[in-house]
Amino acid sequence: MGTVWIIGGIAAVAASFFLSGGDDIWQSLDAAGIAAALYLVVLAGFTMRKPFRFRTRLFTWCILLLAGTGVYLDWSGMSETAHRQKESLLRIRGTVSRSIMLNEMPAPLMKVLRSYCDQPAKKRGTLGKAFQAMYPADSVGKNIHTPFDQQDNLKIVVASVSDTEVVLVGQETAIAGIDVYKKNFDGRAGMVQARAVLTERGVRYEPEN
Repeated sequence: MGTVWIIGGIAAVAASFFLSGGDDIWQSLDAAGIAAALYLVVLAGFTMRKPFRFRTRLFTWCILLLAGTGVYLDWSGMSETAHRQKESLLRIRGTVSRSIMLNEMPAPLMKVLRSYCDQPAKKRGTLGKAFQAMYPADSVGKNIHTPFDQQDNLKIVVASVSDTEVVLVGQETAIAGIDVYKKNFDGRAGMVQARAVLTERGVRYEPEN
């Protein structure tokens, strides 16, 4: 009988952990914790049935209640700390991503502008042709950002190239910005995003989220 209880408890906790779903590991841990608590309550009720005296059962339930309360408070504290640390890290990553975009996006456009302005006025072409001449491999829609590591989800995309302007859009694919409802360049919503626009007047950098 004891083997059945052990196997049943393991199965219930494991099923709760793996079937809860979601990207947050704490969601799975919470589900497994609830299943484990319910299992222990049922097991204690089954184990402490008669012929145990009433006082013995009451004392045991009080001990279990105190222990469960302590575990719950400790568990809640760890969960809150973990979520707070995650949010803090995401804010830091968002700040780093914005700094990278500010550093990488205007620079190539400034080079194009200098090349464009250095051309004789009578032979000067368009901004679009100047961009294509300097960066022939960077067509519209291409991501020109080289990731620093596997966790670097930043993309800097050539959004549009015309005679009068060139637009680069930088966007994170996994880090939320300030406005969670703002639509992003790639169809997502709420991600960190900025835009750099090259015109004959210069380069304009626009943080968007």
